[in-house]
Formats: sequence, C-alpha cells, structure tokens
Amino acid sequence: MVHFFHPKGTPFFILQISSPPPFIKIRFNPMPFFFQRKEKKSPIMKPLGPVYADEIKHFHSKYRIDKVLVLHYTNNVSVGIDRITHDSVIIKSAFNQGTPKLKEANLLRKLRNVTGVMDLLDHFHTQERVHLVITKNFGDMTLKRYLQEMNALTEDDARKLLHQVITTVQECARFNIFHFKLKTDNLMLDIHQWQVKLKNFDCATYIRPEGFKDKKRKLCFERAPPEYHSQSFFYWDTYTVWSIGTLLYEMLFSRPPFNCAYDIINTPCFKKPPHHLSRHAQGFIESCLKKKEEERIYWKHLIHHPWITNTF
Repeated sequence: MVHFFHPKGTPFFILQISSPPPFIKIRFNPMPFFFQRKEKKSPIMKPLGPVYADEIKHFHSKYRIDKVLVLHYTNNVSVGIDRITHDSVIIKSAFNQGTPKLKEANLLRKLRNVTGVMDLLDHFHTQERVHLVITKNFGDMTLKRYLQEMNALTEDDARKLLHQVITTVQECARFNIFHFKLKTDNLMLDIHQWQVKLKNFDCATYIRPEGFKDKKRKLCFERAPPEYHSQSFFYWDTYTVWSIGTLLYEMLFSRPPFNCAYDIINTPCFKKPPHHLSRHAQGFIESCLKKKEEERIYWKHLIHHPWITNTF
C-alpha cells in the first residue's frame, strides 16, 4: 500500500508493507538535497527575549556585517566594518553553548598588552550567541599560506619570526595562558614588516602545573608530542617546546616533520643531516623534538639558544 502526501509543497511518500514482519514504514524525501532551498541565516542572531535587546542594539550601532567568510551551524566568521572609524574588523560569532567563546574573550582581555597577540576590540554576549570583534588591520595572510605560495624560508627569515613566537609564548605564560595549537595557520604574517601575531585563542587554556590528561582536547594530531600519543598525557611546557620545534621545521622545509603517530613516537626528525641547514639550526630543532620530554630543552632557555640569538 503506497500513500502519497504533499504537505507544505514538499513531496514524500510512505510505503507500508503488510506482510510479516507486521509492517515497515519507509519515509523519505525524493527531492535531492541540492535542490532544496535553504535560507542562509545571518551570523548575528536576534535574542529570544528583551533582556539582551540593549546589547544587540549596541553591537549594530558600532559594527555592520560586510562579508560572511565562514557560515557554520555553530560558528560564523565575518568581516565587519566599524561604523565610527570605518576600519575592517573580524567578527567571530558562536552559539552560547557552554563557555568556550567567553573563555576566549577573557583570555584575549588579559593579553591585550601582549604585542604578539591579535587584539580583541569588543565582546558582546546575547542570549543565543557570543560575538568577538578582533582587529583586522594586521597581516596580509597566514604563515601557512605564505609557505604554500613562496615555499620554505631562509634561516634568517625563520629566526626573526620564531624569536617573535617564542617571546609571545613566554609572555602568555606570564599570564598563566597556554596556546596548544602553535602552527602556521594560527600565525598572521605582515610581509612588509616581517612580523607575526598569534590568533585563535579558542585553542588556548589556563596552565595546569599538574599536566593535562584529556583525550577530548582538540590538539593538532601531527604536532602533538610522543607522550600524548603513547600516554594521553602531557605537560604544557614540554608540549610547547615540541610545538616550537615542529613550527621551525615547517618554516625551513615547508612541511611538518612527522606524518603519523608512529613516526612521532619512533622516527627521528632527521634521518640524515640536511645539507642546507646550519648545524646550529639542526641542533635547535633536535633539542626541541627529543622523544623523551625530560631531554628536551627547557622552555625558558629557548630564547637564549645560540641559533635564536645568532651568537655562534
């Protein structure tokens, strides 16, 4: 027995088979999903009640959405315009589920005086969403995109950028903040001044001296240290040192040093000495990428390494 229905203009049908087993009902929409029209929702959602009306009104009085870059069901990223200065800004919007974006806003507020961190200009909290307004007047592209277009960096260029990253990481540590995704696509690069700034602090948390044991944490799989893959446990400082080593390797070779967990645990970073690297650069990478965390260089000594200070 087949029944056809057309509710609200959308055709579907129910097929009922009256033989044992007693019956099976199959309901499906024969119209392909790519023909079904879906309205794009604005990344700035209206609040459910009047309690946040002033907050959303204040947002629209200061900024307007110019272009939506990422439209996702939980997170949106847009380019906005400051109505007063007419400067472009980045607006990150997320559903108010838990506190991740509120935590990111609190972290960025604490790091406002750190020069190597993207500036938080504003923060709005409504009943449905959290909106972060971040400066857009720095950088031409991410470091990852630059490496894809221009290939690997020279040692001098890599040294200047890595010195800035290490300084930023150490300043964040003074505020008890740890960024666990130090990678090229989280670094904005200003080509003209040859400067980088760290972004995406939803990938950051407060330092826990007792260490981290959290499988649900969204780490960069190919950049996580061996102890994470073998024990599901790591300390923030040795993790940071490992991330610095993988970052420098990618700057100099335009690719990550390891491709899988087996390589991270068992394979040395250099199977044979690279001819185009100085022994000091190679020594710095090897001191960061030791398989045993207790053998890695101490995080406070990174900035004083001979290759970083260029005093060899």
